[in-house]
Amino acid sequence: MCCGTWEPRRRHKLADKESKADNSKVRDSKVRDREIRDRKIRVDRSTMNRSDTTGNRQRSQSASSRPQSATAVQRTRTSTGRPLDKEKTRGDHPAKGTQSRTVRPSNAVHTSGAKSNSGVKRSDLKTRSKTYKKTNKKKSNVRLNPKTVIPAAIILGILLALVITLIMRASLLKVHQISQDYNMGDTFDIKNFFEASSVDTYIECDSNDFVPDKLGKYKVKFTVRRGKLSSRKTAKINVVDEVNPYISGPDEIEVKVGQDINWSDYYTVTDADPDIQSKLTSVKDLDTGKARAVNATLTVADWAGNTASKNITVVVTDGDVAN
Repeated sequence: MCCGTWEPRRRHKLADKESKADNSKVRDSKVRDREIRDRKIRVDRSTMNRSDTTGNRQRSQSASSRPQSATAVQRTRTSTGRPLDKEKTRGDHPAKGTQSRTVRPSNAVHTSGAKSNSGVKRSDLKTRSKTYKKTNKKKSNVRLNPKTVIPAAIILGILLALVITLIMRASLLKVHQISQDYNMGDTFDIKNFFEASSVDTYIECDSNDFVPDKLGKYKVKFTVRRGKLSSRKTAKINVVDEVNPYISGPDEIEVKVGQDINWSDYYTVTDADPDIQSKLTSVKDLDTGKARAVNATLTVADWAGNTASKNITVVVTDGDVAN
């Protein structure tokens, strides 16, 4: 009796376990299906939102590139100013129930297909705006310190005043050279060589400071004055000798037979060359071996190559020579 009652109970328990396992599987499959369904719904919603945003963006771009609506008067004219042609039907008058509509000529300009300038990427616009903001911040951050600006301005003003003063002084005390060659032996005057550019300006020079002793270029110092302004200047003058020597003495001299003649005892040479007297000679050697009268020519050349000559007569006697 006990064994007979236990068997149905065991089977009932096994059936209950199997039904519970089946119920848990069904429950798990339902949960899994619900999760898959929710995931699909979320994906569909995200795609819909994305498509809405892209559509709005395209509509805004097309709206910005689309021209503004024309007024009633503008609708009757083309872009060239000609009136629009009305489309005619096959007959002279439009058929009943049909409305006449305006058609643009073939040469009308269509602006609907024109590209707008809004084709720039948003990333480029963002980068440009960022760089612009950075540069503006840098510029706005630059501030001048008055402690350094005021002394710098004062120094700059002083320098400008000095430059202007120097320029005005140079223009007022300006001179130009009118001659460069000084002839040796002439009286030296600085005004013969330099001239002031202004009427009220005059030139001063001490003649004792210019004492040339040979040919060539010499430095001369002089002062230019105008009122209280004065300037010390230095220039070069070329010393030349363009004057021929001069031989002074008698046209006839007497000498004894066999006497050696020293021409400087009878003749004097005048020239700027300090050694000119020793350079006086005769063109030909004179023979005083016998008494007679001989013609001779004296010549001399100074340091600049200037020459002088003099024709004389030499009387050679064997008696006493008159002084």
